[in-house]
Amino acid sequence: MRIGELSKRTGFKRDAIRFYERQGLISAPRCEGDNNYKSYREDFDGDAFLRDKIEQVETRIQASTRFLDTLRQTRAALAVAPLS
Repeated sequence: MRIGELSKRTGFKRDAIRFYERQGLISAPRCEGDNNYKSYREDFDGDAFLRDKIEQVETRIQASTRFLDTLRQTRAALAVAPLS
């Protein structure tokens, strides 16, 4: 399906869809025989797509928070460690 149809089905504006594509979140191959238009999958589910992306970002945030805590603990331990 083309971007206009995807926009109607999902409620996302065309600019938002293009933004997601530039960010590598979705992709659409160009169709050679159809004026080189991009063709989006028929089974695109905007809600599932967003749910998956939110889950991925939350996982990254949790991992980053754990890493930040480790760095702070290491800095605190080094601050009280005797110099030898």
